[in-house]
Amino acid sequence: MSEKFIFKGKTTLIHQPYDTVIQNFQNTYITNDDTDRDKANLEIERLMELVLESKDLPNDKKEEVVQALHSIAELIKEQKGSKLTLKGALQAVQSVVSKAADIAAPALGIIATVLKILDLAGSRASGPMNG
Repeated sequence: MSEKFIFKGKTTLIHQPYDTVIQNFQNTYITNDDTDRDKANLEIERLMELVLESKDLPNDKKEEVVQALHSIAELIKEQKGSKLTLKGALQAVQSVVSKAADIAAPALGIIATVLKILDLAGSRASGPMNG
């Protein structure tokens, strides 16, 4: 006996099975082409896994971060948005995950890696993203 769900309106990502959330992210944002964009999105995926596994992050914060990570991954994949937009979004995610004791250290390390891959770690953050 299987259940059929019909969703009308916005659905939440964290209420889907963990593997489904990760697989959907991989299918949408990971191209396996070894570009910096792909490397950054692989790191974003790792960060999403940490967020979903966190015991210290409340579900509403998990949802907020997962949605933000999808938006960031889309900007990276499509090379849209400015470096300032990406850096700001990553810093907003950093602010939330830094408060979760069980994932703060590895999450902050991943964010630092993404900033470095995308050349956002320095003070230059104004022009369009280069691929």
